[in-house]
Amino acid sequence: MDLRDYTSRKVEINSLREAVVLVKKHLHRIYYIDELKEKYVNKKRHCLITIMKPNQEIIKFIVLFKRAFFGTYSQQFNTASGLGESINKSCLEAYKKMGVDTILYVYPDKKIYSITVDKFINMGYGNNYIRKQKSGEVTVHIPISMLKRWA
Repeated sequence: MDLRDYTSRKVEINSLREAVVLVKKHLHRIYYIDELKEKYVNKKRHCLITIMKPNQEIIKFIVLFKRAFFGTYSQQFNTASGLGESINKSCLEAYKKMGVDTILYVYPDKKIYSITVDKFINMGYGNNYIRKQKSGEVTVHIPISMLKRWA
């Protein structure tokens, strides 16, 4: 077998569990961590990661695995922003009450983008980027320009 067969393959992740493993590796590179806990929430569609730093500071992250950006964002909200990202409104409000600091979106190409819960709420609610899905679920949206490349 030709070595190029191995080097040309793009390594991707395909699940929330793989996304969580990736995020935990990055967290250990970024922070000194005394304790790390993970808990799958929202019917195992999201993962809450809580870290405790040596100074007893607690930081909470919510991890979402997404296959692609929200491609019809600009049409849905009549904006030139292009692509967007979303989260269920009830989840966003619950995460705010739980004290989650940051939402991390992980994509198959292993790129991770972040936004604080407060910034997501301010942007989504402030611009009325809220819509009701056919399923009855209500989602809050933001343009991808609000996301910060995390890893």
